[in-house]
Amino acid sequence: MLSENPNSTVTKFMERNYKPGFTYQDFAKDFTAEFFDANHWADILASSGAKYVVLTSKHHEGYTLWPSKYAFSWNSMDIGPKRDLVGEFEGNFRSRVVSRIILDVPVSTQSLE
Repeated sequence: MLSENPNSTVTKFMERNYKPGFTYQDFAKDFTAEFFDANHWADILASSGAKYVVLTSKHHEGYTLWPSKYAFSWNSMDIGPKRDLVGEFEGNFRSRVVSRIILDVPVSTQSLE
């Protein structure tokens, strides 16, 4: 909450640039992934000789980069880019680049509540 640390640089920035009550979740609608091109990433990694890839596919607050029934309305298919980014990633990488894809799914702070 912004009022918890009224002297912080971040709080002051938020107050100057966003409407009152703007939350972290409000950023999600602006996440478009417009510059994410899994095919291009696969080309780069194939030419680098990568043997495996690690993708952080779930943010600490529960937002997933795939359509998840456990992250209802808080995933890349429901809000933001409207894309299954993990599916695009996996499809391009597995067929051309690497034999291992590691999906890093950290413990969600939401799951601890």
